[in-house]
Amino acid sequence: MAALGINVYEGYGLTETSPVVATGNPVHHKVGSVGLPLVNVDVKIENPDEEGNGEVLVKGESVMKGYYKLPEKTEEVLDDEGWFHTGDIGYIDDEGYLFITGRLKNVIVNKSGKNIYPEEIENKILKSEYVDEVVVISQKDEDKNEYPYAVIHPNMEAISSLETEKNKTYSNEDIKNLIGKEMAKAIEKLPYYKKPSGFEISYEELSKTSTNKVKRYLYE
Repeated sequence: MAALGINVYEGYGLTETSPVVATGNPVHHKVGSVGLPLVNVDVKIENPDEEGNGEVLVKGESVMKGYYKLPEKTEEVLDDEGWFHTGDIGYIDDEGYLFITGRLKNVIVNKSGKNIYPEEIENKILKSEYVDEVVVISQKDEDKNEYPYAVIHPNMEAISSLETEKNKTYSNEDIKNLIGKEMAKAIEKLPYYKKPSGFEISYEELSKTSTNKVKRYLYE
């Protein structure tokens, strides 16, 4: 977008936080970050791992007092000190910028206890022009060890253009080989434990909710 002369600034918030927590602006912004927390909002990361990722907690006057007539649900997300537990995973860099890297409920924990965030892997794979959609899920081996695995819906329009360019018809095997090479390039710099152990092709669009979020549970 910047190449087109359009500046885009990301922000982050939830209904429970009225709603803005952090936002970028023309003066303060970073690629990939949702910006700096607002002046009346405190943000901290709970139980950060070795990469600084942990659950994003928010506190301030804009945070809700609780869910209407739902005290038990309120207790699940608001602690005794008034911190709202967002359920989102992220980190804060040395300059105070907030980065969102995933959802707590989606985290894959491998046998070594390392956290793997599916969204981080998905965002890298989606950079390929030949990938239209991807969901990274947890697969378990016979010993119940978890590891990431990808389900990819190819961009058939882009592949069709490639067929024209190469004057070649791509079989299903050719498409899988192409996607495999694209994925390998995309995840090349990820630590070994974050790299999917395998992938499969879905020629149908991934099933989504009414808010356009992939139904992960259908692919696990």
